[in-house]
Amino acid sequence: MDDLTHSQPKMTWFKAVLFLGMLLFAFYGSTHMVAAGDTWVALACGRHFANHGVDTVEPFSFNSHPAGPSDETLKKFPEWSHGLIRTWHPTGWLNQNWLTHLGFYKLATWFGHGDPNDYNALVYWKFAIYFITVFAVYGIGKTLGAGDTLSAAAACLAMLVGRTFYDIRPAGYSNMLVPVFILILAVTMCKNYRLIWLVVPLVVFWANVHGGYIYAFIMFIPFVGINLLCRVPRRWTLCVGLSGLWLVLYLMSHKFITHEYYIMAQKAMRHEVKDVSLLANSLFATCVVLIAGSVVLSLIKKIPAGLFYAYHYLVSFVLFVSLIVRFMPKHPENLNNFFDTLYTYYVSSSTTSFIFVFIAGVLLISAMAFKKDVFVTLPTKGLSHVIGAGASALVAMVIFNPFHLTNITHTFEISVSKHAESWRQVNEWKPAFDWMDKTTPVANPVGEEEWFAVLCVLTGIALLVWLVSYFMKPSDDRLNGNRKAPPPGAETEPSFVWPKINLPIIIVALLTIYMAIRSRRFIALAGSAAAPIVALFIWQAWQMISARVRFKLTGAMKTWTIPTATQYTIKGVITLVLIGLTVYWGGKYKRIYVDPWPSDHAYNSVFMRMTASHLKPTDACRFLRDNQISGKVFNYWTEGGAVAFGQTPDPETGFIPLKLFMDGRAQAAYDHETFKRWQLIFAGGPIAQESKRKKEKMTPQKQEAIGTWIDRQLGEEVWIVLMPQSQDNSIFVRSLVRTGHWKTAYIDDYQHMLVNVKTAQGEMLISQILADQAEFPNVHAKGMTMFSVILENGAKERYKDLYGLASEALQDFPTPSSMIVMTRLKSFPAFKPQLTKDLQAYVEDFLAKRDSYKKEDGYYQRLVSARMAINFLMKETGEGKAKYSTLSNEIGKETKAFKESSVW
Repeated sequence: MDDLTHSQPKMTWFKAVLFLGMLLFAFYGSTHMVAAGDTWVALACGRHFANHGVDTVEPFSFNSHPAGPSDETLKKFPEWSHGLIRTWHPTGWLNQNWLTHLGFYKLATWFGHGDPNDYNALVYWKFAIYFITVFAVYGIGKTLGAGDTLSAAAACLAMLVGRTFYDIRPAGYSNMLVPVFILILAVTMCKNYRLIWLVVPLVVFWANVHGGYIYAFIMFIPFVGINLLCRVPRRWTLCVGLSGLWLVLYLMSHKFITHEYYIMAQKAMRHEVKDVSLLANSLFATCVVLIAGSVVLSLIKKIPAGLFYAYHYLVSFVLFVSLIVRFMPKHPENLNNFFDTLYTYYVSSSTTSFIFVFIAGVLLISAMAFKKDVFVTLPTKGLSHVIGAGASALVAMVIFNPFHLTNITHTFEISVSKHAESWRQVNEWKPAFDWMDKTTPVANPVGEEEWFAVLCVLTGIALLVWLVSYFMKPSDDRLNGNRKAPPPGAETEPSFVWPKINLPIIIVALLTIYMAIRSRRFIALAGSAAAPIVALFIWQAWQMISARVRFKLTGAMKTWTIPTATQYTIKGVITLVLIGLTVYWGGKYKRIYVDPWPSDHAYNSVFMRMTASHLKPTDACRFLRDNQISGKVFNYWTEGGAVAFGQTPDPETGFIPLKLFMDGRAQAAYDHETFKRWQLIFAGGPIAQESKRKKEKMTPQKQEAIGTWIDRQLGEEVWIVLMPQSQDNSIFVRSLVRTGHWKTAYIDDYQHMLVNVKTAQGEMLISQILADQAEFPNVHAKGMTMFSVILENGAKERYKDLYGLASEALQDFPTPSSMIVMTRLKSFPAFKPQLTKDLQAYVEDFLAKRDSYKKEDGYYQRLVSARMAINFLMKETGEGKAKYSTLSNEIGKETKAFKESSVW
């Protein structure tokens, strides 16, 4: 605890322990399993860029943006500008993550030649990213003056907060670059303002690896604004600050009355809803006049101070009262319960935010106006450097980016467009805390919120204690009156100087927390931004409280020093805790990522385990390739990247043969209507929505009607549907098979492909499968697929082959899916004796070799299969029922334990 003494910390053994501890927590933060939808999109895009360069021509989907701008679009511009527009503002597929995608593909191919284990290079990338992140967070705390121990603790806390959001996708770069950016701001404020120029190469790199670069420009605004308000004279601080606050309050009120919830509520009361212009209305004109009045009063130096202050504070209050009326609309009485809950929460949360912004804004602006000496500020020259660096970063980002101006206009378009709110209904864009999301009672599956809640509570408590401590400073008169001259020749301990407030960095951290509360995808950023500020609050509060108490007791403005023995005890405890965590987390990593993996016998590399990529359509895509399948497919949204990467693209164009309906690139490649259309089709359309709203039972007749509607939406061109097997019970799949002409063409443990046999391609593929002319990735998939195809198409001449197909699939490797296929043979009386005999043999083999199977990959698959066989035998034979029941219960407990212990 050297940083809790008056001596400067040195590079001691304990500092080395802290560094190793931070690496340990970064290691732990990188071990969480996060599904990899975007990772496979990245690999597909990276392959395309490596082979065909970076452009806006989209090669994967039949629904994506066309490359542009088109000649029709350019007609409204002068002819001389057409070439410039095409170069500097291209349209079409905008891949802001292109450099990350290219890097992912290169990493995966440099370290191997197609084997899935080669993707472990991406895992090493993940570890490297967060090793850098943890030290960047430590650097922020250290630069701000929080000391070694608290800065290291903050870095470790940041890893805990962000852990469940650390995945292998382009957002990892933003998770790393946000603390690096804040570190640059911190050293600019505390060390040398010329270091702000480091943001130029940082932003250029950031803008090519992830769209999150916009964070830097967003945070530049309060950073520059606060420094400016702290530098200008008091009157101009109030003028500029309060004028800005008035505009913010107006924008918040405008956003409230133009939100879809507000408009829907007004329509429910049969009120006429008119489009409200942001600028062309009397309220905005009033704001402009009031701001002009503020500027005039600031320019006239002879205006009495009382009149100047009265104008600004009175106007602020009157404008607040005038605008808050907008947040108090009449509540409709005829709303359904679901929308009533949404609307009520929207009104209350919007009103609370409005009031908070008004109060916090007035207090902060007043503090910057009347207490300038308490704030850390940049000199005027330093502020000019910050503005210059920000402008240079913007220009450089536009120049050194393949999409130039579109890279920034696209970001703003998707953030503030009329459909932005709809895009934000994706889970990762929803609020941080489940209780804030009134659209569903189900917990958000994206990340975990508990450590972020801890961070929020810690931030609130630390801020409150810090504020109280700050106002404990004795008056100058008391300080001078109590100060005693030291004896001649005596060593003097330096007096404690009350710290100045680094408001720009504090506001950046608090705004990042607000972003995370609004959208949980920013929780990882909030951890890195806010944890060092918590450390700073704790450290400065400790100093201020101890100095105030010591001053009261001794008259000396000195901080407390922790006794040496206590310091060593604390250091020893921390060291032992870190050793214990190293052993525990290291052992768990070995068990989860190195030892045989129970969950899958084939795809079990560290990458596959960490990203759940064993569930991806790897074998299904091999089936597509081997059988040269092309056309259009309706695919599961998050599986699109894997389907694209699993195909062999055209060597000339890079286009894949089987084009996707949609994938996870969202706004970058698709318009809003495509997104809504995919959602509507997958949800079963208006018939399913109406039944859900009325809570009606889903009858076979309704399913058939829904299937017919879906079939019409897909048309004849979309002849394939590829879904994860987990969606077999969805209303989409169940309804589609009810039509009678959507048949299974491929099935394995994780994927299910249906084809429309009314199309020529679908009919031909089914014929090839029945004629044993189709190629399959393995015996397992062949047995399961042909079993289903024979049954679904009523090929009675092939019924004799059913037992052999099911048995081969099970023998290739026993999985729950193949066991389900095997037990379906009970419908055929002729097969039942042999079925019973074979399942008994399987159970006996499993029990005899159970211990050896535990040491192999895929034990969980064997375990579940054995329980299914036991349950079948117990039900069908009735023999040894007690024994089978005991075995089933025993295996059930083991299954649950393995399921919980194989994830991290």
